[in-house]
Amino acid sequence: LGYPANKISILSTYNGQKALIRDVIKQRCSWNPLFGDPGKITTVDRFQGQQNDYIIVSLVRTQNVGHLRDVRRLIVTMSRARLGLYVFGRFSLFENCFELTPV
Repeated sequence: LGYPANKISILSTYNGQKALIRDVIKQRCSWNPLFGDPGKITTVDRFQGQQNDYIIVSLVRTQNVGHLRDVRRLIVTMSRARLGLYVFGRFSLFENCFELTPV
């Protein structure tokens, strides 16, 4: 049923988010044999040079884009998935970011 947990990685841009995601996964998913722990829960910077079949990216921010304005960091973030990339964030925060507008 579904995809093996070790084929899924969850990336965040901040350590605080990473810790929160780990806690939620531990409380709600780890004990359940249908879900289990994902292959990796880490920050974008720590995942550099690695890949997985499915990547879930948390770009959830409340006030500003922050260090995601660095296009190199964004490229690393968006190029880690082999089969599926799922990005969670607030679109209204990113739609006015000059560095992220199409050329």
